This record gives sequence, C-alpha cells and structure tokens, in this order.
Amino acid sequence: MKAISRFLVLSAVLLIASPANAAETLLTEGIEFYKAGQYSKAKQFFEYIIKKEPTCWQAHYELANTHMKMNELALAKQEYVATLNNNADGKVAKICGQLIAYIDHISGVKSYENATTTSAVPVRTPATATTRVEFKHRINVVPPLFNHQAVGQSTIDTVTRIVDTLPPNIYEILDAGGATVNIAPNITDKWPDMLKGKLDAEGLHLAQDAARCYGHDVYIYERKIIPDSTKLGDEVFDSGSVTNVLYHELGHAVDESSGTFTKTKDVLDIYQSDVDKMSDDVKSRLWYYTKPGYTGAREAFAECFAGLMGANGKDTDVVRANFPRYREWARNKFKL
Repeated sequence: MKAISRFLVLSAVLLIASPANAAETLLTEGIEFYKAGQYSKAKQFFEYIIKKEPTCWQAHYELANTHMKMNELALAKQEYVATLNNNADGKVAKICGQLIAYIDHISGVKSYENATTTSAVPVRTPATATTRVEFKHRINVVPPLFNHQAVGQSTIDTVTRIVDTLPPNIYEILDAGGATVNIAPNITDKWPDMLKGKLDAEGLHLAQDAARCYGHDVYIYERKIIPDSTKLGDEVFDSGSVTNVLYHELGHAVDESSGTFTKTKDVLDIYQSDVDKMSDDVKSRLWYYTKPGYTGAREAFAECFAGLMGANGKDTDVVRANFPRYREWARNKFKL
C-alpha cells in the first residue's frame, strides 16, 4: 500500500510540474524499484510516463529492460523498438539494436547476421545414424570465442550424469519435447554479437548468469564475464552450482515440453493460492517467484521441480516452504 500511495502522489506531480521535470522524477523512482528487483512496481512508473509522454525514449528503454527481467521478450522487443523510434541517443540506440537481434535470435525469428561462432559439438554420438536423435545425444558443447577457456570436462560430466539419471518419465517428456542441453563457457560464446558494444546492465547480468532456458533449449554457462571486457573470470561454477541451475532450467524445459501448463488457469490458481497466503515480507524475499501470473508461476514451478529432483540452490528451501500446494501438485503430476 505504501508503494501505491507513493506512486499516486508522484503521479500527481505531472499535473502541477513541467512535463519534463515530472517525467524525470517518476523515471528516477521507477529505476529505484528496478534496481531493487521490484519489477512490477517499476513497470507501473514507466508505463505511466509513457501514457503521459509517449515520446519519452528513456521510459521506453527502462520499460524494455524491465520486461527483459520479467522474461517478457515480445514486450521487451516492442519497447526497444519504441526507444529507437523516439530518437534515443547513439549509445542506447546501439544497445537496443543488439538486444533486438538477441531477442529475435533466441525466439527463433532470425539468426544473428555475421555471427562468428562455430557449430556446437555433441557430447555423445549416437551408435547408429537415425533421423531422430535421442535426448541423451542432444547435449552439445559450444566452442569458445574471444580466447575464452573451453568448457571443462568436469562440467560436461556433471551435465551428462544428471541427464542419465533423470526419472524415466521426466526423460521421456524431454526426449519427446525436443529438449536440448547446451554447455558454453559463457553466453557470449553462444551469441557473440552481444559483445559488439559495451554491455549494459541487462547484458552484463546475462553474461554473469550460470544458466538460461529458451523454450525447450537449456543453456549452461561455466564462467562469468569480467565487466568492461571480453574476458572470463578464472572461477568455474562448481558441480553443485551446475546441478542446482540445471535442474531448475530442466524444469522450464519440462514445462515447455508439456504444453506450458504454467499458463493454464487451473495451475495458475494453485500457484496463486500459495502466493496469497504469503506475508509481504515473504513475497518480497521471493519476488522472483511471485511475479504476477505466468511469469512468476513458471519460475516457481522450475524451482519446485529442482527441489523435488534433489537440488539445493539458494532459494530451494524457501520456495519449498512457501509453495506447498504448488509443490505437491508438481510432485503428483510428475510422480516425483
């Protein structure tokens, strides 16, 4: 309630202040919420500015970044395009172009132009040549670029062990759904165009993350990028960390391979029933898993799935304790 009241008071400023000063004030407030990880609240500020000042490219850009954080790629692309159409400055325009290309690539709209990457190499080759490749043979290693260190054998061993020991019913879902697991030194080895310009905050976040899932394609990254460079850090994500994030991302792939049940009303109702019972403090602590609708439901399912598979990530226990109905639904549905 305090945040809503604060928003209403600040919005009223537009009625008495100059549009430029009011927009700047609201933009600053929205960015504060963005930096705090409160993306739904940040989005309210940016959307309000755009409603009053449709040509404010700064608000379009911040809203685009917010949609990226919420994994709303189509909406993010829409706002990056709007940023360009409203005469963003040169540096931001270049970043928008890179991120639009990145979204198109991971969404399957089109491949990067002039990408200098080479083809990923399968970890295991099928014993016989067939038209269909089984899931265990769809584990690929992405070759390094930018003089990065190649993916280590320990990471490959961890990934293959997890795939080989999946429950048969889960394996069958991923196999039938066309899932893949791709291991790269860093996200920039898979999508090198990200490093054509200086990474902004969102790009840096992606390049320091350990894993992602796009559709049914899981990506595991071994090292963080060093800010303001193309170099990677010396520290490799250890086997325990790889295990935790891989189970989480496989949860997303199971969701996608099962028809994206986290978008259905019945599942969303179960998810929301757990969220409604949480205190404000718990919701704030679990902001990544309590975002409205499908965005939060997909992340909460993935972490519930990871916990059921034996993961022990930084949020696994807290999610387990605060999503009892959702976790029990997942356990029963997939017989875990």
